[in-house]
Amino acid sequence: MIKKTILIMAIMLVFLFGSILDSKPRSQMMRHSGFNLRMVERNLLPARMLLRMKAEIGLTTSQVNKIEKMQLDYKEFIIKSSANVKLIGLKMKTEFNAEMVNRVKVINLIKKIASIKTEIQISRINYLLDVKSILTKKQIEKIDTLRKNRRNNRMSRRKSMNSKTRCGNNTKQRRFRN
Repeated sequence: MIKKTILIMAIMLVFLFGSILDSKPRSQMMRHSGFNLRMVERNLLPARMLLRMKAEIGLTTSQVNKIEKMQLDYKEFIIKSSANVKLIGLKMKTEFNAEMVNRVKVINLIKKIASIKTEIQISRINYLLDVKSILTKKQIEKIDTLRKNRRNNRMSRRKSMNSKTRCGNNTKQRRFRN
């Protein structure tokens, strides 16, 4: 009896380690999930960034007020939705702790969480599109040029930092991953 148990556990460990070694790192798996959504968001403008650059892009006071109101409404929606997801998660936990797990209830709770998360993504895109619709074409062009300039500055700083580390000017030792 003990030999069978040890044999079964050894087989399970082999499968477990095999699946761990065979699986992709989490960062690689997550890199591709939601890729299209991130591409859309990258081309849209977060309100926080616009409010920081309001003088540079020439936002009017009415535009600033509209953006701030939209930002507050969006934050309120996110807080409420996140709280609902957590509450449903607690309901699901109590359902799993029950003596007999009701599969139908668990599946319905999972569907509710998924629908709330979908609503969050949809509202994020709508929020970003609404913020962009407030801006004029001239302001959008100004933002694009500012973004390009900042991106170029970052790239040149990275290149200069890389050249310093290659030449031995940097006192910190570089760490390499194996």
